Formats: sequence, C-alpha cells, structure tokens
Amino acid sequence: MKRRILCLVAVIIGLAACGCAAAANGKTKQQQITAHFYNDRYGYAFNYAQGWTKTSESGVLVLTSPDKKACIRVSASSQDPEYTQETMKLTDALAHVEEETLNMQDVSCNTGMIVGNLPATDVVYTADKVLSENDTFERKGRQVLVYGKELVYDLDLIARVQAFDTANADFNVILGSFEAK
Repeated sequence: MKRRILCLVAVIIGLAACGCAAAANGKTKQQQITAHFYNDRYGYAFNYAQGWTKTSESGVLVLTSPDKKACIRVSASSQDPEYTQETMKLTDALAHVEEETLNMQDVSCNTGMIVGNLPATDVVYTADKVLSENDTFERKGRQVLVYGKELVYDLDLIARVQAFDTANADFNVILGSFEAK
C-alpha cells in the first residue's frame, strides 16, 4: 500500500513539474516573439509581434505582416477621426491596397471596450470588391479608437479575409499591451 501511495505521489510530482516547465516555456516563447514600440511625441507604447515590418508614413506608424496580407496602422490625433468612403480609401492607400469601391458589410461595434485603462470603441467590418495588383478579394478590418485625456489613438487592422484571424491575434498583442499618457 505504501508503495502505491509513493508511486502515486511521484507521478503527481512529475506531472506538476512537467506542467510548470511547459508554462515557463510558453512564457519564454511569448517574450521572444514580441518587440516594443514607443512614441515619445504622443506618449504611447505597445508590444507587437516580431516579424512585422515597421515603417512610418506621414506620422502614422505602419506595421506590415510577414506575408504582406495584413497591416496595422497606429496614429494619434487631437480629435476623433471621421471615416467616410474617401478617408477609408486613404486608409487603404496607406496599407498599399487600391480599390474601386468600398461596400461595407458585417459591421459590429463595441463601445464599451477598455484599452490601457482608457475607454475605447472597437469596430470590425468586412469590405468587398477590393482590387490589388489585378486581384479581387474581400478585406476584413478592425478599428479601435482609444480615448485619452487630450488625444485619440487610432489603431487599425486591415487584412485579407483569410489572413484576418492570424493578424487579429497579433493585433490583440498590441491592444493588450497598449499604454498612453
């Protein structure tokens, strides 16, 4: 009987040790796959997945996915941006996507979101008839507006529909680590 109890205790300790090692390895892997960005002009910072290419266009940070099927734009403004069909085309132009028409469908909106202890609005949408390099495809996007004391932080994800879920997971890394003054 004592032998069975000792064996059972040894198995439990072994399983616990394996679980702790797996958890530690997962944490290390997560730390290895993120990079950090800080904007001293507007006072915001966040982590993002390594492998995304970082560029800046007219004061807007643009992160492009490794497969070039998605991009994330981050900017700050003293006013709430208004998005009309024309400004959405500008957004997509910055994402290196050209389009003839923007037909929104499947729009969802969450106005009760909190990002970095600040109130935020989260909009997810799908657009069709997007043209890029003689290819027609659907695009899915997500826009999160974070309302700071004096600034509105605009975080946009634009991706091909089939690349959206993977890119959105990386976008959530940004949202989960976003901090603003």
